[in-house]
Amino acid sequence: MYDTDSIEERRRILRRNSDQFQDEISLHDLYLVLVKRKMTIMITVAVCVIASLLYVLFATKIYQASARIIIPTVDDLVLSKQFKEDLEPATIFTEFQTLLLKDGSWDDFAVGHEKLFKSRDDSDNEITKNPLKLGEDKTFVGEHVLVSYDSTDQVNITSILEKYLGFAKLRYIDNLISARKRRVTRDIELLELEIKQARKFETLKRQDQIAVLESNIAIAKKLNIVDNRQFTMQEKNKLTVVAGNMNVPPYMRGTKVLTAELESLQNRPSGDPYIPGLREKQQKLQKLQKIKFEAAQFSPFILDGTIHEAKKIKPKSHLILALGFVLGIFLGLFMAFIVEFVQKTQNSQA
Repeated sequence: MYDTDSIEERRRILRRNSDQFQDEISLHDLYLVLVKRKMTIMITVAVCVIASLLYVLFATKIYQASARIIIPTVDDLVLSKQFKEDLEPATIFTEFQTLLLKDGSWDDFAVGHEKLFKSRDDSDNEITKNPLKLGEDKTFVGEHVLVSYDSTDQVNITSILEKYLGFAKLRYIDNLISARKRRVTRDIELLELEIKQARKFETLKRQDQIAVLESNIAIAKKLNIVDNRQFTMQEKNKLTVVAGNMNVPPYMRGTKVLTAELESLQNRPSGDPYIPGLREKQQKLQKLQKIKFEAAQFSPFILDGTIHEAKKIKPKSHLILALGFVLGIFLGLFMAFIVEFVQKTQNSQA
């Protein structure tokens, strides 16, 4: 005999498996749903594409102008023909880029060139924040920097970038020349002070020598020493020489010699010839005083070619339309299955 409970359990399992099989949707069923709801899909895709197209047509257009600049050569870094400096092109190029991106530099440029901007309202953000970007041109071989400027003004964007590069160049040169002028002025002041102190020291030294001579002359007069009485050594067929290794008082030279030396010191027109190294310092001072800085001889960068013509970078029409189409397909498929599910639910409840 069969167990009644076991048979009944097997029947329940078979019914459950049958219900699950009926609930499963095959690829053919999915295809039928898509064919049935193709209008829903097409309408959704059309709506998304039209929305993307409207966005492309009415979105604010952003344009970009760019310029490729390269490192200057040593011949481009001449500030003065009279004052040669060992300036590193790479250092100058880096410092110029820093100034190029400063908000203050752009602010001063925008304020001084308001006519280049359409209106003050349009340029407010550009005045407060520097819009330039530094990048790299992957098609160019060699060390360089690609300067890019984005703006809504298609007409003036190229002119603005060109004029700002010139403005930043002049500002950098002015800053550099001002720094060099301060350095030269400081060197001139130090040399003038050294020369002044050397002359003052020479004057004091001469006064001391005069005082010593006057004292020795007074002693020689009291001792009635007129001619030189210093001990000398004389050998046959040789000149008479003073014994330098003997400690002889200066007044022993006599009033005649001492008085001549005193008159020479008192009548000396200038002590400059007796100051060691004075002429070298004076020559260096004259060179510094003749230095003239010429901005036209200096350039912190080299513009490779010309400013690239402005091109539209936003919105990206093709990309946005493609995304709208793809999004429309996914939304269309989703809407098709949602509509089918809702309709089946309503039919089963009816």
